Order: sequence, then C-alpha cells, then structure tokens
Amino acid sequence: MERIMDFLMQKDHQVTESVGILPIVGPRWVGKSTIIAHVCNDAKVRDYFSQVMIFTGDDTNNENIYTMRDVGVTMHRNDALVENEKVLVIVELSGDIDEVAWTIFFSSYGVHLGKGSRIIMTSRSDQVKKIGTSQALVLDYLPPDAYWYFFKVLTFGSVFPSDQPELESIAMEIARGLDGTFISANMNSRILRNNFVSQHWRVYLECFNTNIQHNVSLFGESPYNLTRKSKPRAYHIKNDWFAVFSKHRTCPDGQNIPRIKVRDVLSGNIKHEDNTNIENLCNLKDVSVTVAKNERVLVIIELSGEVDEVAWKRLYSSYGVYLGRGSKLIITSRSNKANNFGTTQALVLNFLPPEAYLYFFKILIFGSTYPSDHPELESIAMEIARALRGSFIDANITSCILQNNFDSHYWWIHLADFNKHIQRNVSLFAANPFDLIRKGKPISYQISDDEFVILDKHRECPDENNVPVITSKGLASRSVKYEDIDYLVWKSHIPPYKFYIASCTFEKSNKRMETS
Repeated sequence: MERIMDFLMQKDHQVTESVGILPIVGPRWVGKSTIIAHVCNDAKVRDYFSQVMIFTGDDTNNENIYTMRDVGVTMHRNDALVENEKVLVIVELSGDIDEVAWTIFFSSYGVHLGKGSRIIMTSRSDQVKKIGTSQALVLDYLPPDAYWYFFKVLTFGSVFPSDQPELESIAMEIARGLDGTFISANMNSRILRNNFVSQHWRVYLECFNTNIQHNVSLFGESPYNLTRKSKPRAYHIKNDWFAVFSKHRTCPDGQNIPRIKVRDVLSGNIKHEDNTNIENLCNLKDVSVTVAKNERVLVIIELSGEVDEVAWKRLYSSYGVYLGRGSKLIITSRSNKANNFGTTQALVLNFLPPEAYLYFFKILIFGSTYPSDHPELESIAMEIARALRGSFIDANITSCILQNNFDSHYWWIHLADFNKHIQRNVSLFAANPFDLIRKGKPISYQISDDEFVILDKHRECPDENNVPVITSKGLASRSVKYEDIDYLVWKSHIPPYKFYIASCTFEKSNKRMETS
C-alpha cells in the first residue's frame, strides 16, 4: 500500500514521462483488486486526482482493445480539479498484454491525460512489467503462517481462539485446505463466524472435506488449486447432481450481475439446464456485496406441526450461512422436536396455572373495578374461568361479552348458555369444547333450538388480506346462508395483531352427527 501511495503522490521531473505506469503482477485471487479498491477509496487519492477510471479485460490485443476502451467506468470525479486534470487510470487484465495493442490504447487515452496522471496495471502475466515506468509490484500468496493468522482474525475477530481450542483446530484445518486464497478465506470465515457452536463447525468441516474429496476424485486436484489455475471445479448439490463452476471473473459495477446466486445453485432451487449461467454464480461482486452489508437479521419461523429434519437442514443450508454475524433465528412450534435445532436451551411455554389464569381473566373483565364490589359477578366469572381451560383467546372473547354489561341477570343467562354449550359437546364428543380446540378437533355450537354449527380447522391469519367478513355475531344472528364457510373468531388487539379464523358447517338438530 505504501509503495503504491508513494508512486501516486511523487512529483514529476521535467525530463520524465508525464504519465507514470505502475505494473502490479500476481496470481488469481491474491488480492490485486482489493488493494486497488483501498487505494481508490483513500481520501488523499480522491483529493489529488480529478478522476479515477477503471478499464477491465481478459487481455489486450487488437481484437478486443476497442471494446475495452468503451467500457471504462468512472469510479470518482473531483470537479474542483478540472482545469489541470490529473487522472488515475486503473487497467485490470487477467491475461497477457500485447505491446502493439497497448500502444493503440495508450495513444487513445494516455496523451490526453494531464501531467501528474498515473496508470496502474494489474495482471497475472509477467509481460505487463515491460510496460511500466516504475518497478513492478509483485504480489504472491501469503506463507502458511501469515495466511493462518489472516484467516484466524477474519474468523474469530476480537475473540481469543485459544479460549475455544476445538474451534481453533477446525479453523486451522480449513485454512490449510484453502491454499492461501483471499476470497475463499473471506467466504469461509463468514460462514464460521455466524455461529460459534462446535457442532455447526464440525458439520461444516465435514462438508468442506467432502467437497475437496469430490474434486480430487473428479479432477485430481483440490478445488482451490483448480480455481487458481482457471480450471472448472465441482460442488455436490444433492443426490447425483453436481454444479460445475468455471470462468471465474470480476465485475466492476452492478449493471451485469446475474440474478442467480451461489446459494440458489447449492440449495437446488434452480432448474438443471445446460444454458444456465452457472459460470457466473461465483462472481466476486456477489460475494463482496454480501460481506459489505454484514446484515444482522432476525428470522422468525412459526410452525404448527412437526419439524422435518431434512427440510430444516435444506432451509438452513440455503439461507442460514448467508446471514450476517449477530443474526438470530427464533423457531416456534407445538412439537418438542424443535428443541433439537436450537443452539440455546428451548423456552417452553405452558398455560397459566388456575390461580394466575383467574387473575388474568378478572383483569380482562373488571379492569379497574374491584371484583369484590360485585361478589355475585365475581362468582360467575370464576366458574366460567375454570371451564375455559386456560385459553387466552377464549378468555378475551368471553370477557368482551361480559364487560359490556355488569347486570347480574345478563351474566346468569350467559352462564346458563355457556354450560349448555359445554354439556352439548360432552354428550357429542365426550370432551369439554375448549379441550377439543386445544387438540385441533371440531366442536359444536348451537345457534337456535334446532340449528347448530360444527366449528373446525381453527387457524391463524397474519394479515387482513384473507380474513373472512363473517363474524361470530353474524353466525348467531343467522344472517348467513347455510353452507360451509370460514368466519372470523377473534382479532387480537396486541402484537402481532393476528386474526383467528375457523371453518364451520351448518347442521339441523334432527340430523345424526358423526364425530371425527
């Protein structure tokens, strides 16, 4: 970095060229573009040069030199220095350089650059050294010890690795397998540092080693060595499907980035077609944008049934490893199997004990009124609370009915209807209706002397888009047709403001009911 800054800021002598050229030579993924990006973003550089422009190409030859001239991207412009423009031109090449083609390119641009302008050329080929006006800067992969230190800092950050010897040992094994590549170090360290749980690291190490073994058996080399040599490498997706990555390259801006990402391929979420641009999926822009955001995301997964272990692993492998450090997942479920997927001890919720539920129910009904001032109503409320079996939704529905009228006669009528409702379900289904709802089973609700409805499939609706317009009041008033319908049971007035709906079927009392 210091060497490059000295080159950029040095004053020109009258006898020297007006435009200095610094070649930077190094193998694939050694960090040439990274060091250039740091230079271009430096405040001193942006103040000193009126423009920073970047040109990219596979190599310079007579066939593509004009194309390269047309794809120059202005990375920075300082309008305050227009009169005496000093321009920094970055030319990034992945292949060889043709001296004749370079002369054409330089004659088109170089002669128009103001005195003090600079050109930095990066390439994997030593031939670029011939073009320089300064001694070439040669980059190489870090030696193993230095690379391990670099990977360790990326992975553990401010955490001392010695405090977690098992994780440190896994990180060392992965670092040895990466063959010194900077991009692979960033990608792998990000996956690891998102979850400092040894089981997560062991599973990842197993997948990492399997990937290496697949490539050794297919191509005779480690996938990271293959990438260095610009050769294809394979990644096992599932069953007998492999993704073959090739033609790795960089993209200087966001205009031509493919929408398909690495995680879409590895999760098997795209069609297996020959014309899918799989070679584009590892482009460096996709990776750098993800790292730069470093998004901390809270993911909520609400399950009503069992947790399928295979489906969970597929979901987590598709999205979990790409969440930024500090991201968290909360899984809610009725099944104890969800406990197996936690990295911390599960939080187990249960219905309130009877005393606490009665207190909750009385607060809902009486509010700031003292129940002891209404002993008769308090006695009725206690009887109803005992039968509700601790249900929060039914406590809210029932309290809404009672709190609107503090007349004892009204409450006695409601208690009589409430007990009839329970007795009817006990005679039909041999269970309290509130116990049946807990178990996801249908219940019966009488709406007149000879009419009743079967309520089934109680479920939640998170938004208003699919909420039925029919309410409990509509059922009781018989203002709906006799057909199978959905109706709104209750709308929560506290976060997350869900709507609770159920399906109902109208029946006549003389029809024979069948339990299910």
